[in-house]
Order: sequence, then C-alpha cells, then structure tokens
Amino acid sequence: MSKIKKYGHSENEDLEISDEWDETLEDEDEYEDYEDEEFAQRSKKRKRAVFIALTILILPFIIFGTWLYVNVNGFGSPGESVSVEIQKGSGVKVIGEALEYEGVIRSANAFAIYTKLANRGPYQAGKYEFPKNIGVKQAAEILEKGPSINYEAFTILPGERLTTVKNNISQLPNMSEEGVQKALDSGQFRSKFLPEGSNNLEGLLMPETYSIAENETEADLILRALQEFEARASSAGLISKHGLTTYEIIIVASMIEREAGNKEEKPRVASVIYNRLKIDMRLQIDATVAYGLNQTKLNPGDLQKDTPFNTYTRAGLPPTPISMISIDSLLAAINPEDTNYLYYVLSNKETGDHAFSKTYEEHLANIEKAKKSGNL
Repeated sequence: MSKIKKYGHSENEDLEISDEWDETLEDEDEYEDYEDEEFAQRSKKRKRAVFIALTILILPFIIFGTWLYVNVNGFGSPGESVSVEIQKGSGVKVIGEALEYEGVIRSANAFAIYTKLANRGPYQAGKYEFPKNIGVKQAAEILEKGPSINYEAFTILPGERLTTVKNNISQLPNMSEEGVQKALDSGQFRSKFLPEGSNNLEGLLMPETYSIAENETEADLILRALQEFEARASSAGLISKHGLTTYEIIIVASMIEREAGNKEEKPRVASVIYNRLKIDMRLQIDATVAYGLNQTKLNPGDLQKDTPFNTYTRAGLPPTPISMISIDSLLAAINPEDTNYLYYVLSNKETGDHAFSKTYEEHLANIEKAKKSGNL
C-alpha cells in the first residue's frame, strides 16, 4: 500500500487517508477494465455487422460469376450433334432461346450476356451443326464461322434498272421471271414514298447483297429490298425539301447516280439539277433519254425522240426514278452543294471527273477541252 503523508495530521490519519485513496484507485482500475470489455464487445459486434453486410453484398456477385462461368465454359461432356436453323432477322435473344430449346446451351440469358460482354457476333442466318451441352462461348464461336449451309447471295447494284434487277432475280434457284413479274404486278408492295396510284418500284429497292434462304420466294426478296431502302432513306433524313416531294427527291437522286462520276461530285451535280429547276431550264440529262428508250447508249438523233423521260424535249423531272440509288446519291439530292453552276461535261474518263460552268460560253470551252484531251 502506498502512503501519502498529509501535513498537520497524525500518522493514523495518514494511514486512513492512504487506505481510502488506494480504494479509489482500485475502483478506477475496475471501471477501466469494464470499459475495455464493453469496447471490445462493441467492436466485435461492429466487425460482425460489417462482415454480414459485405457477405450480403458480395454473395450475389459470387453466385452470378459462378453461374456465368459454368454457362460460358460448359459443364460435362458435349452430347450428340444437332442441327439448328437461325432465321433471318433473329436477334441474340431469339438465337439464344433456339439454342437452349435444342439443348445446345443451358441458358439463353447467359448467351445474351456473354455475347454483349465479349462483343461477339453478328451472327448470320442459316443452318448450323452444334454438339449438345456445350458452353455459350463455344456456341458463339461456331456461329461466327457462319452457317454450315450457306444461303444464295443476291446483289442489287447502284445504277441498275428495275428490269436488270428482275432479270437477275429470275436467275436464282427456284425463282423465275414470271414469279418476279407476278410479285410486282400483285400491287402488294407499296412504298411510303410512292405517290398515290403508283406501284412502280424503280429506284426504291436498296442496293445491297442479300442472303436468300431455300424457302424464300421472289416476293420475299423484293419485300426485303424495299423495306431496306425505306429504313435507310428514313435514317438519311429523306423529307420533302427544295419544293419537291420525297418521291421527286428520289428521282433527282437516281439522275445523280447515273450522271456523277464519283462520290465527291454528287452534291455538285445535284446543285446543277436544282439550279436548272429553279429557272425552268430543261435538265437535258442523257441518262433519262436512254432510260425512256430502254437503251444503255444513245445514238445520233435519240435526243430528239420524245418520251416522258426525254429531259431535252420536256421540262421538269422525269415521271419516275431511272435507276436504283445509293445512299450517297440520296444524301446529295437531300443536301446539294450551294453553287451557281448550270452546266457540266465529262473532263476525265478515268476518274469520272466533270468540268462545271456557270455560263453556256464556259460550257462550250470545257467541251472543246474535253474533246482535245480525248475524254469526249
């Protein structure tokens, strides 16, 4: 026991005071021990709560990750081979559901998630051979190699006439010229850009390469090309503009397609057409004359043969487009270059370049230059 001496008191008093002080110190030690124990218990509770919270948060990710890993890489041995046909226009969700239904993969959702996260695809339509019970990764790899049975390919080129497209379709397996004409004459195909009373699809089929399934008909192919054009033309911003209807803008685009030698010149050729229309000047475009005569080349005197498509003998636009058109030509017709040009003439056969001019005198001079250089 420690002894604290207090002056002015007896030794007994000193001892008594010392005893009381020691008891106080012991009480404080006990209080501190109690505080330490309570703090330790609170700390344990906090740690336990944090652990439970983290477990609740992390556990779903662990479960999801495990589920996705098993589905991506597969579980068990692949089974027998099965044939699966992917239909045209099928999205990732539909493809995954078909694979799950046939027992190729276990989860269509896992297929969709993996395709997005791994940036796989796009996947072609067609018939595929898959082993059953494989992972979605292996299924995606098989799909990316393309179908085991390829569809027939059919291409529409910019600048082609409807007559050429019809003839090319008739050359496809199981299709005929009669079938194409019957589909066109049925009146079932109506573009939203066509004027009332017309079902002429000239200029309204999208130049593109199409995969044709075995069971598709002439009507199916025409409908696809028509829908593709409508979708792309709408995306390009085709609206009534420059005082013309959407159909008339398509007519302008078809003339640009046949006249312009390269992509860069198309908006300039468009400006010449619009500048002439503004002042009621005849367009005088050879390609329209050839279309009206159903010819590819013009002979001397053809420019004087009057048809609804002869823009030398008749003012304004021809009654219909004169060819299938590319989006580049359509964009040029929608957004022409701002110029004062009224004339152009071919100046370079190899590049397709033209010389543009504002006056007829300048135009005549450009014609002479083109003749001397052998471009006319």
